[in-house]
Amino acid sequence: MTFEIGGVLGSGGIGFVMERYFRGRDVACAAYALAMCAVSLLLFSWTAHWGIVWNCVFMIVAGAGNCGVDPVLSGTLAAKLSNNLGHGQVSASCGVYERELRKSTSMRYT
Repeated sequence: MTFEIGGVLGSGGIGFVMERYFRGRDVACAAYALAMCAVSLLLFSWTAHWGIVWNCVFMIVAGAGNCGVDPVLSGTLAAKLSNNLGHGQVSASCGVYERELRKSTSMRYT
C-alpha cells in the first residue's frame, strides 16, 4: 500500500519538478526518478531489519520514482518523440490499436 501512495504522490511531484527544473529535458528527469527508485529499493532491502517505518519510507520513495514517471514515459514523452520524428506516427499507432480492439470486442459480442 505504501508503494501505491508513493506512486500517487510521485505523479504530481515529478510532474511539478519536471516542469519547474527540467524544462525540455523530460528524459533526464525520468532517468533521475528511476535511479531514485533503484536506490530506494536497494536501501529497502539493506535496511529491512530497521523496522516498519523505514520500510514504508523507502517504499514510498520507490513508488514515487517508479509510478511517477509512468505517465510521462507512456504518454507525454511518447507523443513528443513521435512529433519530432514526423507526422502521423501517433495516429497510426493508435489506429492499429483501435482496429485490433474493435476486432476483439466485435468477436466477443456477436
